[in-house]
Amino acid sequence: MAPPYHWLMLRGLVREARHWGHLKDYFAEHLPAASMHTVDFPGIGTELARRSPANMDAIVDDMRARHLAARAAAGIAVDAPWAIFAVSLGGMVALNWASRYPDDFARVVVVNTSAGNLSTPFQRFSWRNLGKVLRAMFTRSAVQRERLLLSFTVNSTTIDLDAVARDWATYPRASRSTLVRQMWAASRWKLPRTIATPVLVLASDADRLCNVQCGKNIAAHIGAPLQLHPTAGHELPRDAPDWCIEMVQQWLRA
Repeated sequence: MAPPYHWLMLRGLVREARHWGHLKDYFAEHLPAASMHTVDFPGIGTELARRSPANMDAIVDDMRARHLAARAAAGIAVDAPWAIFAVSLGGMVALNWASRYPDDFARVVVVNTSAGNLSTPFQRFSWRNLGKVLRAMFTRSAVQRERLLLSFTVNSTTIDLDAVARDWATYPRASRSTLVRQMWAASRWKLPRTIATPVLVLASDADRLCNVQCGKNIAAHIGAPLQLHPTAGHELPRDAPDWCIEMVQQWLRA
C-alpha cells in the first residue's frame, strides 16, 4: 500500500491556487490520509507583483525555493513523502521539476499537458479557440473573460459555468506580460528522454484546447502509464474529479 503523501497541486496558464476551488479539499478527502498544498507561479496569485521568468528552468527554480521554504516553515519532516498533481502548464513544470530534482517527489501525476519536442503547436493549442482567447484577453469584463475561457475548457453540462466565472472574476488578473512570458517558456520547453520519478499521465479525448495526442506522446516518450477520459475537457479535474481520484488510487495501489 502506498504511504500517505503530501500532494503539491499546480494549476495551468495564468491560473493561481485559488482556481482549484473546492477541488483541493475534495481531493484531500478522497485520497487516503493525503494533505494538499499549493504554490503559485511567479507573476500569479500570491506572486502577482513579481515578473514571470520566460524559461521553464527559472520558473521551476523560483517555485521550488518557495515550496521548500513552505515545507520547512510548516514543520513537515524532511523525509516525508511528496507527490505532485499538475494540470496543463503545471504539468510541464512538474515534469521539468522531477527531471532536474528527482528527490523532491516520489510520484508525479500530469493532466492534459504537452511538450515542445513531442507535439506540434497546433496540437498543443487548438487554433479553433483563438478568437475566444483574443476576445478574453481584451474584454473589459472579468466575468465575460472567465466565461469565454470556461466555454472551451470545461465540457461538463452539470457545472454552473456562470457561477464559476463570477467567482474567478474576483481574483486579480495576471498581466499580459506574464501570459506572454509563460507561453514563451511553455513553447520552448522540451521533455527529457527519461524521468526517474514514476509518472502517471491523464488526458482527455475530448480536450478542445490541447489535443489528446500530446498526452499520448508524453506517455510514450518516457514510458509512463496513460489513462484517457472519453468526455472531459481541458479542465479534467473539474469535469471528472472522481475519475481522476480513482485513476490515481489505482496507480498508487499498483
